Amino acid sequence: MADLRKNISSTSAIQIFNIARYATLLLCSILLTKSAIGAEVIGHYETFILISGTLSFFWVNGLTHTFLSTYHNYPDKKKVIGQTAILVIGLSICIALLILLLRAPIVQLFSFDDSGNVFYLLLAYFIFNNSSFLLDYILLAKGNTKGLLWLGVYHVIFQTTLVVLPAFYYGNFDAIINGLLIFIGIKFLITIFILFRNSAFRPDFAFIGMYLKKASPLIISFFLGGMSIYVDGIIVNNYYDKATFALYQYGAREFPISLLLANALSAAMILQIGKNINAVAVVKSESLKLMHRLFPLCIVLIMLSQWLYPLVFNPAFSESYLFFNIYMLLLVPRLIFPNAILLGLGENKSIMSASAIEFVLNIVGSLIFLQFFGIQGIAYGTVLAFVSNKLILLYQLKRRGISPQSYIPVKALTAYSVGLILVFVVFTYFV
Repeated sequence: MADLRKNISSTSAIQIFNIARYATLLLCSILLTKSAIGAEVIGHYETFILISGTLSFFWVNGLTHTFLSTYHNYPDKKKVIGQTAILVIGLSICIALLILLLRAPIVQLFSFDDSGNVFYLLLAYFIFNNSSFLLDYILLAKGNTKGLLWLGVYHVIFQTTLVVLPAFYYGNFDAIINGLLIFIGIKFLITIFILFRNSAFRPDFAFIGMYLKKASPLIISFFLGGMSIYVDGIIVNNYYDKATFALYQYGAREFPISLLLANALSAAMILQIGKNINAVAVVKSESLKLMHRLFPLCIVLIMLSQWLYPLVFNPAFSESYLFFNIYMLLLVPRLIFPNAILLGLGENKSIMSASAIEFVLNIVGSLIFLQFFGIQGIAYGTVLAFVSNKLILLYQLKRRGISPQSYIPVKALTAYSVGLILVFVVFTYFV
C-alpha cells in the first residue's frame, strides 16, 4: 500500500478522492431506498443537502479555485492558506446568519419541513460542510496524495455508516441528519487541526481585498454555470407537464465519472500551471490519458442507454435516454482544458466573460432549438452553449500566444469525437 501511494500523482489522487466522494453519495442514496424510511423522508434528506449546496456552490468553488491559482505564486504559503480559511469560514458563518434571517422565504422556496430543530441543524451543516472543503484543496495544493486517499476512505466508510445505519436502526429523518452532522463535524475538526498546523490566522485585510477581487470573476462564473442547469429546468417546466419534466431531469445529466475526473484534472492542472507555464505540455498528456479512459466508456454507454434506463429506473423513464445521449456530447468540450490554463495564469476575468456568454447562449439557444427539435432542443442548446464557452477560452489563450496544439491532443480528440458523434446519431435516432 505504501509503494502504491508513492507511485500515485496528486492528479490521480484528487481524481480517486472525487470518485470516492461521489460513490459515497450514490451508495448512501441506494441504501436509503433499501431502508424502511420511505420516499418522503428521503425527499427531506435530499432537500436538506440541496439547500446547502445551492446557497454555497458558486462562492466556495470560486474561493477554492482562487486558492489553487494563488498558492504557488505567493511566497508565504501559510498566509495564503490562513487568509483563504478566514474567508471561507467567515463567509460560511455570515451567510448562515443571513439564511436564518431569510428562513421563511427559503423554507417556502424549497418546500422544506423546518419543524423542530432541523433548520438549526441545516445551519450547522452549512458551516461545517463549506469549511471542510478547505481540507480537500489544502491536501491537493501540498501534494499530499496519502492524505487525499485516506480522506476518500474516510468518506466511503464513515459517511456511509453514519448516514445509512441510523436509517435502518431508527428509521427517522432526525437520526439520519444527526449521523450526517457527526460525519461532517469530524471532518471539520480535522480541517481546523490541519489549518492550525499549516497557516497563520491573523487577518490581512489588504490581502483579503486582493483575494476577493481575484475571486469575484470566478464566483460569478460558477454562479452562471450552475444557474444554467436551473434555467433548463425552468424552460421545461413552462412548456411541458410535470411528468415530462421528470423524464427530462432523469436524462439531462452529464455522466458523473466524466465530470468528476475532468474537474479533478482541471484543479490539479491549475496548480501545475501556477508553478510553471511550461506545464501546458502536462495538460496535453494528462488529457490524452483521460480521453483513452472516458471516450470508449461513454461510447458504450450511448450504445446501451436505451436498454439500461428502464432497467436502472423503470419503464416509465425509458425515453430519458434521449437526453442522456445528448448530454454525453458534452464529453468532447469537457476534455479540453483552456480554463485550467487561464486560471493558472490568473486570468479569471476571461473565465467570467466566457461564462456570461455561455449563460445567455444557453437560454437563447434552448428556446430557438425548442421550436425545431421539441424538448430535445433544450438539451442541444446546453451543448451549444458549453461548446461556445470552450471556443471563446481557446481564442483567449491563442491571443496570448498559446496555441491549442500545445495543450490539446488534437488527433486523438478528433478521432474520438467523430466516433462518439457517429455512435450518438446511430443509437439515438436509428436503432
